[in-house]
Amino acid sequence: MLLSSFREVLFFDADALFLQNPGQLFEQKAYTKTGALFFEDRRIMPEPKKEWLQQILPRPISRNAMATRFWTGESGHMQESGVVVVDKMNGSDRDGNKDENKISVYDMVYGDKETFRIGWELVGDTYYAFYDGVTGIIGRLRIVVQRLRTRRPPLNDEIILRQDYRNGRRASLEGNEQNPENYTICAPQLLHLDTNGIPLWFNGWLLSNKYADGNKQKPAEFEAYMVETVVPGEVDAWKLTESNICCLTTDRTFPVDDSVRETVKMLIGLAKEVDCC
Repeated sequence: MLLSSFREVLFFDADALFLQNPGQLFEQKAYTKTGALFFEDRRIMPEPKKEWLQQILPRPISRNAMATRFWTGESGHMQESGVVVVDKMNGSDRDGNKDENKISVYDMVYGDKETFRIGWELVGDTYYAFYDGVTGIIGRLRIVVQRLRTRRPPLNDEIILRQDYRNGRRASLEGNEQNPENYTICAPQLLHLDTNGIPLWFNGWLLSNKYADGNKQKPAEFEAYMVETVVPGEVDAWKLTESNICCLTTDRTFPVDDSVRETVKMLIGLAKEVDCC
């Protein structure tokens, strides 16, 4: 980002794909006000990191830092760096100095994703914001057949595929009052919705499992999506399985509309042309 010739930079992972025009992010009020726009990660794996933040952040510690899941302990994941939007002329110098922390950053966070917002805090710059859209998952819809008394991912003999989407029909999925936890999607794709609740972009590429052997790799099925619900005291709606595939179980799902289907179809077609899908 620093070496880019552009003042304003949209930085995103190679496996992050947009379903809408990404240029709209430069017009978001939170971005124009602060000059730095970030996206939230899954609300998964409760883990308090307040003590670590108190050790590394300059005093006084900002309200932004104290409002994060790291501080409250509801999750060990706050930011995902699949997409970062930065105005390099708005805010402090982002270079900083060599890390002098006693604890390695990578001992505390997964990859570099949290280092963006923490880097802002370390130089005393609180001019950043998180995008005001919800986080979710997109993929192949499954329905839990029997009542699960725990929030673990469903086993293979407990799920069936939702045929409504495979036939292209928009089903009404408002949940089941007798069994409210009966919709699950397991996928590596982390979905971000825009401020109107429409799918904006997702991280995790187009494959159902990008870690599978070459001959076993296949495109994911983008049939439906879910959004994570925030319930006080409840932090385990997500379950992490192998190959970085996460399962989300909620009482409501949404069908993928035709425009998103066509966009995904186009992306898969382009990926196949270069033997990446």
